[in-house]
Amino acid sequence: MGKLGGIGYDELEEFWVQLETSLRTLGSLQEVAQVFANALYERFEESVVLVRVFATAEVRQLHPRERAFVDDFCAQNSVSHQLDDATDVLSLLGSRGVEDEWNDRRGSKGHLAVPLISEQFIGEIPMLAGLLTEIGFRPAWGHARSNFVVTSLANVNGIFYVDDAKTGRDERGRSVIPAAEFVERYGVRTVFGFGGSYLSGHTFISTIVFCRDHVRRSDATKFVPMIGSLKALTTRLVRRGAIFASDPTI
Repeated sequence: MGKLGGIGYDELEEFWVQLETSLRTLGSLQEVAQVFANALYERFEESVVLVRVFATAEVRQLHPRERAFVDDFCAQNSVSHQLDDATDVLSLLGSRGVEDEWNDRRGSKGHLAVPLISEQFIGEIPMLAGLLTEIGFRPAWGHARSNFVVTSLANVNGIFYVDDAKTGRDERGRSVIPAAEFVERYGVRTVFGFGGSYLSGHTFISTIVFCRDHVRRSDATKFVPMIGSLKALTTRLVRRGAIFASDPTI
């Protein structure tokens, strides 16, 4: 158990080395994401309120629960006509936090599986829009699956950073972390994320950390190399389409 402030590269390297062996035995990106979220939370529990790990998947890869979530999400936002089996979805694969209900990704009411319908559509979700923009992920929106790439070179990793969750605003003046009750109740201060695309450019993975402490951007940036290690470890799973655990009830 420790704090994030002043974290060093050596400490993060030690954390990864201790975790890597257990991650290698897992059979899906979802299982890796959950173990990674657990480890990150437990290691930095003094600072961390919630850790969430997301990755992209096609609608056709979703289990029934996630597919039903996407269908309802699209119906509520009147975009069902834009959804098909090739649509990419930003899926919550791992979750760990101070509340027991946060330790089961399926309990997410708003982010279990968010379809990447269009830039305008995602632009109405400030935190996700900020995450994708700052990390440099640019899908070819809609159904142009063969052109689904990041604007920068594939395999480039980046950082999403909100210094103060209460006051952070995007270019439209909206709160980047709009869940004001959550921020107030749990004393969330800094929020940061680190992520990137795999070499193919077709899959994106990211981790978002909600902290009760103020974490400097320079400290948050030290986590970026870890996403490269995580991608290298899980490329085999992504290549064979093992995004979700084989058991659809997990």
